[in-house]
Amino acid sequence: MELIIDTSDKTHIAIRDREKVLDEIVIDLKFSQSEELLRTIDELLIKNKINKSDLAKIYVNSGPGSYTGIRVGVSTANFLAFSLNIPVSDVQGCYKGSADQFDTPVSPKYLKPPFITSKKT
Repeated sequence: MELIIDTSDKTHIAIRDREKVLDEIVIDLKFSQSEELLRTIDELLIKNKINKSDLAKIYVNSGPGSYTGIRVGVSTANFLAFSLNIPVSDVQGCYKGSADQFDTPVSPKYLKPPFITSKKT
């Protein structure tokens, strides 16, 4: 089983087995993506009676996309892969099959640097 995480625009989470998508959830999280992503992954796994230990690989879309969305998706994928001791692969446009796969932590590709204002006095 493979978990696919794409947070470049909307939050798109899917479970795939042998190139066939078994189930997916697409939600538009504007402000609470970091709080809801793990909960949504758990919801998808529970709904399909899949344990985290059944996952063999995690795919994550590393961008380009929104700064916060990419950061949350890549961090979550790296965290899950590390904690489950499974490989994580960078997949740009994960449903288009244009994957550049590798089994080390994925680095995000942001559209632009974050907007950081000067310190308020």
